[in-house]
Amino acid sequence: INPKGIRYLYLASDKQTAIHEVKPYSNEFVTLAKFKIKKKLTIVNLCKNEKGGGNSWDNISFWFSLPLRPSNVSYEYMPIQYLASAFQEAGYDGIQYKSSLHHKGHNVVLFNPNNTKKVANVQVVVHILGIECKYNFSALK
Repeated sequence: INPKGIRYLYLASDKQTAIHEVKPYSNEFVTLAKFKIKKKLTIVNLCKNEKGGGNSWDNISFWFSLPLRPSNVSYEYMPIQYLASAFQEAGYDGIQYKSSLHHKGHNVVLFNPNNTKKVANVQVVVHILGIECKYNFSALK
């Protein structure tokens, strides 16, 4: 979401979502930390319709949640970066959107990382022992 050279802070609603979002490989380590918000923030909530239904917020949330892949070309993110910039210029502090990698979670991107503070001594390193993959081959029949 952030344009090249501009820092944003990406947060997750829970530990499982955070781990899914970094897409670790088996036998890797992931460090999780807890952050505290320093002041009241105004966040654009793209998770308004949690049950789906195909409204505009769902579509926008979908595009925000697409995972970054090395094969993605930077111009594919330009519409999302433009929209994020418009939200920021309108006075919003960040955006909340659904996770496409962990269906129970959501993410928050904050335009100003200085609006948070890492909670001291609340950090854990998780060893990823394996990755579970599920497949649906019914469409190939």
